[in-house]
Amino acid sequence: MIRNPVKGWKRLPRLSPAVRIGLGLASLVVALLLLLDLVFRVFPNPATEANRKRAEAAERIALQAALLIETGQEDGLSRALALILVRDPLLARIRVDRQDGSVVMDRRVPTLPSGVATDTNEAFQVPLMNAAGPWGRVNVWFRDTSEGGLATFLRNPMIPLVIGLGLACFLAFALYLRRVLRHLDPSSVVPDRIRQAFDVFSGGIVVVDRKGVILLANERFATIAGAPSGSDLTGQVIHLLPSLASALSPQVGTHPWTLAMDTGEALPGARLDVNFADGTRHRLLVGSAAIDDGDGVVRGCLISFEDVTPIVDLNEQLERSNAELVQSKHEIEQMNAELVRLATRDPLTGAFNRRALFVRFEVLLGEARERGTPLCCIMSDIDHFKQFNDRHGHTVGDEVLRAVCNAFSSVLRDRDVLARYGGEEFCILLPGVDLPTAAQVAERLREAVERSAGQSIREPRGLQITSSFGVAQYQPDMATADRLIEQADSALYAAKRAGRNRVCLPEQTSAATAAPDR
Repeated sequence: MIRNPVKGWKRLPRLSPAVRIGLGLASLVVALLLLLDLVFRVFPNPATEANRKRAEAAERIALQAALLIETGQEDGLSRALALILVRDPLLARIRVDRQDGSVVMDRRVPTLPSGVATDTNEAFQVPLMNAAGPWGRVNVWFRDTSEGGLATFLRNPMIPLVIGLGLACFLAFALYLRRVLRHLDPSSVVPDRIRQAFDVFSGGIVVVDRKGVILLANERFATIAGAPSGSDLTGQVIHLLPSLASALSPQVGTHPWTLAMDTGEALPGARLDVNFADGTRHRLLVGSAAIDDGDGVVRGCLISFEDVTPIVDLNEQLERSNAELVQSKHEIEQMNAELVRLATRDPLTGAFNRRALFVRFEVLLGEARERGTPLCCIMSDIDHFKQFNDRHGHTVGDEVLRAVCNAFSSVLRDRDVLARYGGEEFCILLPGVDLPTAAQVAERLREAVERSAGQSIREPRGLQITSSFGVAQYQPDMATADRLIEQADSALYAAKRAGRNRVCLPEQTSAATAAPDR
C-alpha cells in the first residue's frame, strides 16, 4: 500500500498489467455483445415473451369455453372457468360476455386486492363463436408478476449470460496475458547503446519487477549468476538463480531488493557471500534502488552487485599482520620486563639488587627533600649465617636467604623497597614513614623471620633463623644515600653487638659499642 498525501487515506492496490488488460478486453467483448443485441435482437425480449405466453393461455381458456358453449353446457361454464382460475397462479380474473354485452360469469382471485385487474383495456380478449356466428368473448386478466428492482433485472436471461461471459473472458485473458507478458523480452525496447553502457560497468547490474522477475541484466551479472557468457536471463526470477539461491534467505521479504521496493528507499551496502561456478567464494556488496512510475508507485528495482573479494582478502591479511605485530609486541614487552627483572633483581631472592637499590634510593631521597616527607632505612643481617653454610652447605644457605626474604615481603608494603645489599645483608627503604613507625616495622620483620623463616625450610627441619636490624631516618644534612645507609648500618652493628635478633636505633649505637659481642 502506498500512503496518500492526505493523512489517513490509502490508495487501492495497483492492478498488474495482465489484470488491467484482461479487464479491458473482457469489457470490450461485453460491449460488442450488447451492440449486436441492439442491432440484430440476438437475445429475446422478456416482456414480449411474457405477452406471448399470456396470449396463448388466454387462447386455451377461450377454447375450453367455446367447447362448453358448443356442446350446450353453458351451466358448467362458470364452474370450469372458476376451477381454471384457482389452479393457475398467473390468472387474476376471468369474465365471459355475450355478444349483446350481458355478463355470463365474472370470477376473480379471492385474495386479489380490490380495484386491481378491472380495466378492460388490460385484459386479453378472445372472441367466442358458435354455429350461428359470434356468440361473445372471453376477457382474461393476469397477475402483475414484475417485482421491479434488482431481482427482476437479474431474472432477465440476458444478464447472467453477459455477466458469465464477461467473467470467463476476464479470467481467460488475464491468465493468458500473465504468461505472455512474463516471456516478452523487455530488452527489445532498450536501445543497444544503453545495453552496451550497462555492460561497461565492472559490477553486476540487473533490473527486476515487483516479483523479482529479471527485466534487464548486464554481462557481469550473468557471470555472477553462474550463466554462460552472453546468456539472456530475462524472465527468470532473481532469487531462484542457483548461485544466489544458496546465499539468500528463504524468506523473500528479507532480500535487499525486496526491502528497497517495500520501503521505496535506496538500500546500499548489503553483504552477500556467493559461491561462483568455478568454486570460489566471493563477497558481494548489493545496492538496491526502487524504481517508481509517475504516480510514485514502485514498479521494480535497480540492483548492483560489486565484487569486493580482493579488498576483503587484503583486509584479512592486514588483520593477520596486525595480530602478529601485537603478539610480537607482547613478547617483546615480556622479554623487556624479564631483562629489567634480571637487571634489577637478585636472581636468588627476587629482591632488588644493589644497583637497583641506589637508583630507587636517589628517587626517594629527591621526593623526601622536595616534599619534606620522612624516609627511613632499615639494614638487616641474618644472624650466624656462616654457620648454616658451614654445617648444612650452601644449598641450605640459599634456602635461608630466600626464606628470610619471603618473611620480609609478607610484612612490607608494595611501595617499600627490599634489596639484597650483599651476602646475608638486606636493605629496606620505607618512604613516608618516620623513625618510631620504622622501628615498629623492623620489629614486625624480626618477628616474622623468627616465626616463619625456619619453618619454611623442609630439610633440615627445626632450623632457628633470626635477624638483626638497624633503623635510621633521613635528615636534611644527609647529602647522599650512603650517609643514611651508614647510619642504619651502625645501628645494625649495635644490634649485633647487643646480642643479635633485635632492633636498634641510632641513639643506641654508643651504648652497644661497649657491650660484648656474643
